[in-house]
Amino acid sequence: MQNISQRVLQIDGMTCTSCEMRIENRLKKMNGVMDAKASFSDSKVSVTYDAEAVDICEIIEAIEKLDYKVKNQPAKTRTSDKEEKVKEPGKMSINQLLGIAIIIFALYLIIKNTIGFNFIPEINQSMGYGILFVIGLITSLHCVAMCGGINFSQCVSYKAVSYTH
Repeated sequence: MQNISQRVLQIDGMTCTSCEMRIENRLKKMNGVMDAKASFSDSKVSVTYDAEAVDICEIIEAIEKLDYKVKNQPAKTRTSDKEEKVKEPGKMSINQLLGIAIIIFALYLIIKNTIGFNFIPEINQSMGYGILFVIGLITSLHCVAMCGGINFSQCVSYKAVSYTH
């Protein structure tokens, strides 16, 4: 006799459709799991399983072995001995702010006390292939940042949300 259960788990760390497939494939390989449907846009995984064959703790452990964090774990599955600090999303610690301030100040001092950004020579006919190659590498960073970001945004699948009232 089967004891069919269904749980929806909140997952932290899913960023793309590959994450969905990774979690779904891992869960579907487990004995007792009948169906698994992950959604990165909702940060959720819906799992239908036989509670006699597999425990929810095993399912959560399988997800966390893939380096994702299950947010809504039952109290008995939490394995942390230490109290986890609850940090509000978007809040930076004082150490992070101090680190950023030091880096910005160091960059300011470096640029102020050197020649600044005027060290790239103007391109002309007397330049060798070596310096042209280096300038090409430096200017290609723009291409990687801009075109790479556009390409990445097109690779991620978005699910349309319809609101009905």
